[in-house]
Order: sequence, then structure tokens, then C-alpha cells
Amino acid sequence: MQLIGTSSFRNVIWFSLLAALLILSISTNSYAVSKKELRRVDEKGSVEVVVVYLNPLGGIEDNQQSFELTLDTHSDDLSKYKLADLSTLKVENGAEIEASEWRNQGGGGHHISGTIIFEVSELGDAKYLELIVKNVGGVEERIFRWDLPEQ
Repeated sequence: MQLIGTSSFRNVIWFSLLAALLILSISTNSYAVSKKELRRVDEKGSVEVVVVYLNPLGGIEDNQQSFELTLDTHSDDLSKYKLADLSTLKVENGAEIEASEWRNQGGGGHHISGTIIFEVSELGDAKYLELIVKNVGGVEERIFRWDLPEQ
């Protein structure tokens, strides 16, 4: 005796599995974005600064906020800039955190890139954060902003 047709039963099972996978992927990947969406560019002054917020891409320690920086110019010697000393992370609640580390990943002279790291225990319910880079290429302050997902 067959209560449900074999074909219909298989369809219900497949549909249930697909729905469960969809729900799982949405719940575990609520801030899934591309590197391009996390990229900010400032071309003021004599130095172009490109920043990518790395945390939403994964692989970052829980107590850190990390950003990839790339600086390009045709007139300045970029090796003179101590980016850890010139960078601050500002959280919506008003907290300002000094950079803890600059990891130079290459270049020198007119082109440098690396990762700037901030030790941050948690962002709480902040709606945004800003990376502030000061006094690079004749620009007093560059502000790069990212809106954060709701917690």
C-alpha cells in the first residue's frame, strides 16, 4: 500500500532539502558581500588611497578590524608614511581606536600596499565605522566609511 506516490514523495524531499539549505545559507551568511562592494577610493592630493574593509570577507580574528590599503602616487615617496600612526578607526558610538599594526605587503617608493589592523573587542550595535587616514599626500584627513549590518 502506497500513501504517497514515489514521484511526489521525492519532490517533497528535494524541496525540503533545498529550503533547508537556503535558510542555512541566509542565516550564516547575512553579511555576504564582494570585495568590490567593500572598496573605497580617495584620489585627493598627490596620493590615491584605496581601502578594502576585510572583516566581512572572513578569516579575520574576532578581536580585530582589518583593512587592506593601497597607496599610489607619481610624486611622493610613500615609504615615509607610518600608516599605523596616521590611521584611526572611529566607531559610530564615538570611540576612536588607534591602529595596532601595519603589515606592509609590498611595494615602496611610489606604490605600497598592506593591511592596517585595529584591536577592537566588539563593535556592539554600531551602525557604521570609519577609517580615518591623516596627512598623506597633502590631505589633512581622508574618511572611509562602511555601514554595518544590523546585529
